[in-house]
Amino acid sequence: MSGLHAIRLDSITPTPWKNGGGTARDLLAWPAVAHWSLRVSVAEITRDGPFSDYTGHDRWFAVLQGVGVALQLGTDRREQRFGAAPLRFDGALAPMCWLIDGATSDLNLLVRRDAGRGSMATAHADHDWVSPIAWRALFTTHALELQVDGSSTRIDGAALVWSEAAAQQRWRIATPLPQGALAYWIAFQPHHAHPR
Repeated sequence: MSGLHAIRLDSITPTPWKNGGGTARDLLAWPAVAHWSLRVSVAEITRDGPFSDYTGHDRWFAVLQGVGVALQLGTDRREQRFGAAPLRFDGALAPMCWLIDGATSDLNLLVRRDAGRGSMATAHADHDWVSPIAWRALFTTHALELQVDGSSTRIDGAALVWSEAAAQQRWRIATPLPQGALAYWIAFQPHHAHPR
């Protein structure tokens, strides 16, 4: 499908964290790896430990596999479990993270606040997503059919698809999601247009 990019999670080599608490796979750093405005990654958390400090960034976090985690967000302790809506928080909080019952796999979105505004929300089958925002994406844990303005494309499981020219397009997950499958809409509105 014209204008739609895709990357599979299993095509990315995991990178160990410096603190030894897990690994991460960076699916996308946009518009460039060296100077990104947004970053999408999947992390495997294998033991308790602090998150990295991302001052100046907004962060979204969703559990893809495992029971979940508990996060210390300032004075609040928040549990984030499998299937819950993505949790948004200030990257500067760098919360302590405790595994609730074993290792987890987690989807992360980081957005530089000075570059633009982002969002991540649970996606459901048979619901249209229409937005004026040009940069839009879908992450899915399982294979599905994505319709964009009525044209269909098959998306592999554990993959991210995105477009930089999706303003006003109608996106729709056209196949029922099997039990245990998760999908998320992601959007990013830059403060200023990026050069082509």
